[in-house]
Amino acid sequence: MKQKIYKLCSIVLTLAMVLSVCVTATVTAAAATINYRDYVINRGNGLKNTYAKLKAGEEVNVFYFGGSVTVGSGATRQDVDSWRALTGKWLQTNFPSSTINNVNVAYGNTGSWLGLYRMVVEILPKNPDLIFIEFSINDKYDQISEVDASRQFETIIRTIRKQAPDCDIVNVLTTDKGETADLISDDMLHSQAAAHEKIAAAYNVPTLRVGHALVDQMYAEAGYGWESVWGEYFPPSLSGTAGYDIVHPNDKGYKVYFEVVKEYLNSELKSSKYDGKITKHIPPKLVNDYLLDGDMKYIDADNGLNNASGELGGNFTYDSSAGSYRDVMKGGVKGDRLTSRFVIKFTGTELSALYSAEGLNGFVLKVDGKDDFATKQKNVTVLVSGLKYGEHTVEIIPSFAQSGTTTLTFYGFFTRNENKASNANTIKTELKKEGSKYYYYYDGYKCNETDLVKINGTWYYIEKGVWAETVDTLHKINGKWFLIKKGIWKATTGLVQYKGKTFYVVGGKWNSSVNDLKKIN
Repeated sequence: MKQKIYKLCSIVLTLAMVLSVCVTATVTAAAATINYRDYVINRGNGLKNTYAKLKAGEEVNVFYFGGSVTVGSGATRQDVDSWRALTGKWLQTNFPSSTINNVNVAYGNTGSWLGLYRMVVEILPKNPDLIFIEFSINDKYDQISEVDASRQFETIIRTIRKQAPDCDIVNVLTTDKGETADLISDDMLHSQAAAHEKIAAAYNVPTLRVGHALVDQMYAEAGYGWESVWGEYFPPSLSGTAGYDIVHPNDKGYKVYFEVVKEYLNSELKSSKYDGKITKHIPPKLVNDYLLDGDMKYIDADNGLNNASGELGGNFTYDSSAGSYRDVMKGGVKGDRLTSRFVIKFTGTELSALYSAEGLNGFVLKVDGKDDFATKQKNVTVLVSGLKYGEHTVEIIPSFAQSGTTTLTFYGFFTRNENKASNANTIKTELKKEGSKYYYYYDGYKCNETDLVKINGTWYYIEKGVWAETVDTLHKINGKWFLIKKGIWKATTGLVQYKGKTFYVVGGKWNSSVNDLKKIN
């Protein structure tokens, strides 16, 4: 009897071992099914210009622009093991005949708001050829609305497109633990990432969903028990609390991020079908009603600015060791008393500041001698806006807590002229006759779109950038049917003949759902 029991136990143990092997093989196989190509959304001309410069053996400036995940927080060695560093190494290894400058311009804890200012004063003057942009996760942590995320990101993308039309752009979407369940269940992006992705699609900017790839990798290994393997891809909490970091991968996690990037680089640069010619990227119509650009300038909080403040009644001190934002923002001006104040003169309509603080409740702002109380608690803050364009004097009085550490350090200030911001209502649209055709221009750019566009109060039907002046029929545009007469939309109501049939149109549009008697004329 005992022999039978032992024999039975042996069989069960053997089966368990076989089952364990099978499960392990299944998990391994499942993990192996992750296809990094699935997380690449290719659009437009992609890396056409980067390819042309590499093929010609030219020097190429590659910028990595984002927050701490682009810096490489969580990696053993940020400049070796992060997705940014691995990408730079891949480029240098695969194109040894070109000088590739991998430039890290990422700052931790910053989103697209600071990014749109830095783009003008720090990034574009350095002549980037390719920019990887990663800001959506910090926009989420800044708790900005989807509308603001869209407006800020579009300002960045459009500024690059207009000021550096040869520059290629890649949008990078990372993840955090709070986003994982949504990505697994229905592929849903958080609202700020969705806003960035909408702008990327409108501007033909490719997107790399590296965060989604990592989530699927964990799910392939552990299914809905993905949390059990989270610690394999993320380091212990950087804050010193129990558990694992929720957003900064470790070396293994960054390797997954890089695999998506590598998949894209291989298809665009190694297996490219491009012709080796530079093609300028053309910006489309505005997605948002207005942007946050407009004659943007930077004022460094250096010793000279502090002396100018002192002459106007300020009492901050200059601290060369206060911090450095690389080549632009070095040092800062500091106040740490209940009676501290800083005074600055600027020309424009809006003044913003980059600062850090402890024990700060808010600011009392005096603009041109008038009081205006405001409380701002973000890394980059609009202090005043909506002013009449001209020179203004702003007195900044920090409101500190009555006890504990109190300090306020300004690293720099940004100004802009809101009157010069891109606005959908004021952007110039026109038709220009070239030869026998009329071409559509928007914001000074010849566009290649097919749509109805309003020019001087008239809606013209544009087909691949050309006014279709001979079109005289019902026409389907972006999924809807419009009545077009000699290339112009006619907002009339009545019966229309089209291909031997009679259609009822209302306001120049055919609605196929109308199923009723209608009184016409």
